[in-house]
Amino acid sequence: MATSNLSSMSNFEASTPVDNEVNIDLDFYHTLFIYMRLLKFDNKTMSEKHKMKFDKDLFKVPNQRAFQLVVHFLFTKLDGPRSRDIIFRDVWPIIERKQEAEFRKKVRLWLVEVQETDKDAFQFDGHINPSMFLSPGGEKFAQLMCALASHVLGKIPLRNPPLEPSTVSSTNPLVTFLKLQVLKGHLHSEFEAKTKMTNSFQEQYLQYKMLARELQSEYRELCSEEVAAKKDLCSTVAKSSMAESKKQAFLDLENEEICLGIFHILKLQ
Repeated sequence: MATSNLSSMSNFEASTPVDNEVNIDLDFYHTLFIYMRLLKFDNKTMSEKHKMKFDKDLFKVPNQRAFQLVVHFLFTKLDGPRSRDIIFRDVWPIIERKQEAEFRKKVRLWLVEVQETDKDAFQFDGHINPSMFLSPGGEKFAQLMCALASHVLGKIPLRNPPLEPSTVSSTNPLVTFLKLQVLKGHLHSEFEAKTKMTNSFQEQYLQYKMLARELQSEYRELCSEEVAAKKDLCSTVAKSSMAESKKQAFLDLENEEICLGIFHILKLQ
């Protein structure tokens, strides 16, 4: 029975290939810009007001002031009263330098809270390190901001949900492009979630495969020990002074009383 089960597991191993993890490229810088525009972020006004260019290349290099403005905008969209009256009450607007460190700390704590409480919707797998906010820029940081912006979009009810195929088409090419970008982002989030499940299954499969090999090895060792024990038993019985009929009965295990009696005699010899 054990051999049959192990054989079945071996067949499963041979007939169930595990695909390598699949990755798709997503321009997090551009996607973040699209998300911000959909959340009604006025990039032209903000650019003029703060003397910096709010475009798709915003975080390709670290930009502390842009980080402060963008993340404050996103959290205000997520929960205005909490952002204004609780979290950032004492640190916004940022006037003094000491407020910057406190602002970064509060941002990180809120981001970690979102990541832990809504893991499926917050598509960022990495650890949110404080150092990310000391030099806020680069692809990893843009991915984190993308995750937050996507999370905010998911919390805001839309008249035309971006996953409805019928709403993608439009007479305005720009509107169509924006909607397709959002659809791409949502599909990427779904893809990441399914990839997590696939990778988790792959890990479990490899663990069970290792366990099966260990059990197979133990089974073979037990079989070897059984053969050795049987040879030793045959040798011991052959050397004993018992009648041949009793020796054969003992080896064939045909009679329980005879076997117990002979075993007791062999122990005394």
